[in-house]
Amino acid sequence: MSRETNEKELGVEAVEAKHPLMEFVPIVFNSFEEWLAKWNGTNYLAEKLGLLHSLTTKNGWWLESELVSLLLSVADGYANESFVVDRGYSLYGGQPTEAESRKSIANKAFSVLCLKFFRKGKNNEPLWWWMFEYEVLFQKVLWFLRPSPGGLKRLYNCDCLRGSSSDHRQEIFRNFLREFSRLGWDFRCPESRRRWDEKTRDLAKQRLVAARPQLIDVLRELGELNWLNGRDMRLDAESVKRLTEMALSDSLFLPPEKVSDGFNSLREPKDLEEAVLGGSVAAQIVLLHQIKEDKRRRISVLYEASARQRQDQQKTAELTDIEKKKRELDVRARSLTES
Repeated sequence: MSRETNEKELGVEAVEAKHPLMEFVPIVFNSFEEWLAKWNGTNYLAEKLGLLHSLTTKNGWWLESELVSLLLSVADGYANESFVVDRGYSLYGGQPTEAESRKSIANKAFSVLCLKFFRKGKNNEPLWWWMFEYEVLFQKVLWFLRPSPGGLKRLYNCDCLRGSSSDHRQEIFRNFLREFSRLGWDFRCPESRRRWDEKTRDLAKQRLVAARPQLIDVLRELGELNWLNGRDMRLDAESVKRLTEMALSDSLFLPPEKVSDGFNSLREPKDLEEAVLGGSVAAQIVLLHQIKEDKRRRISVLYEASARQRQDQQKTAELTDIEKKKRELDVRARSLTES
């Protein structure tokens, strides 16, 4: 067979061969329940990562409280050494270890949350505002922002926030935390939530107010605790209590009390004034709050005294006016009688 004939036959076979995708019948997930069944039914790393990625193409599911709760659970520990328990060898030569695989799944879940939940959407409105309608989901978000174990004064899933990382996800997450934490004192509904009835609005506010102590931890994690000083906010008792605990439990560099302590000593302050000396922002907020409240009370007393004085003056003026009119009427009556 000549070379030319062979090439022609190969060309015909290539033309006649079916495309490998022609017999492929694509199946799509029609519900979150279908997706969840597939998720629970596989242990393949690639399938887990693929299933998480598939969520980025879905829109309607993102009002599913169960979906976001699941992703928060899966993403938990994405930024920490939370998967160190491992068998010490790779799955199959050269492949990721079990711990590395788990962490890659957690990282992917966090990426999906940043893309579909934590970030802002159209008109620069947050995508996550709907969570305030669901108490369980709201508490799940607070759980995700819980303190680190072991007494560390950091938030467990926020260890990457204070660095100079250029990770776009951290920028999205930081913006979410900033807006979310400030809502505890500065509640403003976006335009898309104006349709909420009064009951739903009140419930959202109540949940945020109750979460203020934890939101204070978030503000500190962001390095923005001083924001509470920048507005004329009325701090409630629970917020003051958390700030006071924070101020008195942090070890600060303070002037030595004894010669043996050296130049500066690192210790917990004895009171709020000493905490301010050591640079505690939390102590500054509490003391400034106390000064403001004391001044408000004094001004209120003066105002109430002024109001009573003004009221007395008005009564006196009215009585004087009545007496004057009475005299005028008496004069008029006598005039009429005598005429």
